Amino acid sequence: MNESDLRELYQEVIMSHNKYPHNRRCLENCTHDAQGDNPLCGDQVHIYVNINNSVVENVTFEGEGCAISVASASILTKLLKGKSRAMCEKLSNYFQKICTRDAIESIKENEEFSNLDIEELNLLSSVKHFPARVKCATLAWHTFDHAVKEK
Repeated sequence: MNESDLRELYQEVIMSHNKYPHNRRCLENCTHDAQGDNPLCGDQVHIYVNINNSVVENVTFEGEGCAISVASASILTKLLKGKSRAMCEKLSNYFQKICTRDAIESIKENEEFSNLDIEELNLLSSVKHFPARVKCATLAWHTFDHAVKEK
């Protein structure tokens, strides 16, 4: 796949998740939640999580922001639901790494996720080519980390 095809696929993924976001709603009686904002661009997100026996049974979000921010929150909710807390932490760390560094550095982590569908996550990491947008892509992930941090 050439660079033009990847850029087009990246844009399709972002626009699809922005227009039809997964799990965009308040989660009543959640066990964990946190709010995050990016004052530089106005993105705001509220992540709601239900954890039972160290498994993320449900995760939703509310918020407003640019297409990248909304798409990232949507992908997060879709990908992390049903995963162990430990796996969610690994996925969050992986995504934050590949948004700021060369993906080659994270090959080991990528192999660990070989049985998961992380193609959209890997595509979204292309935001690293636009440094001003990295915070937009990682806002929901930082907020999720804050929400589930041991208290």
